Parts: sequence; structure tokens; C-alpha cells
Amino acid sequence: MNSNIWKCVFSLCAVTVLAASGQSDEKSPALGADDYYTAHTIWYEQPTKLYSLNYKKGSKIPAGSVVSKIRMTPGRSPKIMFTVDEYEIEFTVLFQGKYHPNMSANEFKDRMLTKIPLEDRTKGMSELDKEGIEKGVIFSGMSK
Repeated sequence: MNSNIWKCVFSLCAVTVLAASGQSDEKSPALGADDYYTAHTIWYEQPTKLYSLNYKKGSKIPAGSVVSKIRMTPGRSPKIMFTVDEYEIEFTVLFQGKYHPNMSANEFKDRMLTKIPLEDRTKGMSELDKEGIEKGVIFSGMSK
């Protein structure tokens, strides 16, 4: 199988494995002023145009990065915007619903951005798992 497909599969699995549980509220697209973090590594080529498939290509925003100024635009092609505090750059994720069946843009946002710091989300994981998550790579011997 093509290695790019495996990279994409890993990125989607990381979203699922690290996704924070909780209810979504379609009527409240803004997350608020509290600290939020990236729930997984987010890959991008252009900060203004990140695709929700999260292909492992280009630069990356590391898992656990602090984000702020989170907002969404509704509509047929919703966008999720946030600023990574370390970079002081606004990123725009284009939600592609056809690749996320049975998931709303708000639910996707809740899986991508979390209030739980990475250290708390990875408690109990092996050092190899933590290193793979932090670097956004798959190592032989990582758990599912």
C-alpha cells in the first residue's frame, strides 16, 4: 500500500486515539477564552488552507500546542480558525464533510482542539508512544 495512505491513516487514527470525549454543541462554535491545545499533530502546507484529512506533508503544528482565538464559519464548507500562540499565526482548516461521514464540523473541531494538555492525555502511555505522538511519526512497537 502507498506510504502516503499509511501516513494519512496514522493521522486519522491519532485523531481518534487522542480525541477528547464530550458532547458537541452546534450552536456554540466558539470555544471560549480558556487554554486549548492541539489534540494531535496537524500538518499543513499553507496556514490559510489546511485540509481536514491532515495529510502528513509540509510543516507541522505539534500535538499539545497552545491555541487561542478559536472560531468557526458555518455553511456548506465550514472553516475552523485558530491561532497557534507560539507562532502567532492564524490557521484555517477547511472541513471536508465527505471524508468524515456522520461527523459535524463542530465534532471535528472538538477532536482537533482540546482543553486537556498533552501531558495529561498521554499519561500511562509508553515513552515510545509519547515520542511518536510528539513527533507525528509511527515507530515499530507503538501501541494502537
